Amino acid sequence: MGSYVLSLKLFKNDSYLASGSIESMIKIWDLKSGELIGNLTVNNDSVNINSLELLDHNTLISGDSIGQVKFWNIKDFDNIEL
Repeated sequence: MGSYVLSLKLFKNDSYLASGSIESMIKIWDLKSGELIGNLTVNNDSVNINSLELLDHNTLISGDSIGQVKFWNIKDFDNIEL
């Protein structure tokens, strides 16, 4: 089964794109090169990433299908524990 993208967010002067999918993953893309530069993986394999929002230059917020909201450091590709 292929991956379906449910959410997109441009950031860093529209040079990068975050995509959220049904496979519990957020992918970070460099739009100039077209390369995948990082993955942010949600611990639960059965969630869909429904919403993405940029908090600041280095922090992405995701919302998923089971109501979890997570904060991500997109510089280091890590979950920020609150």
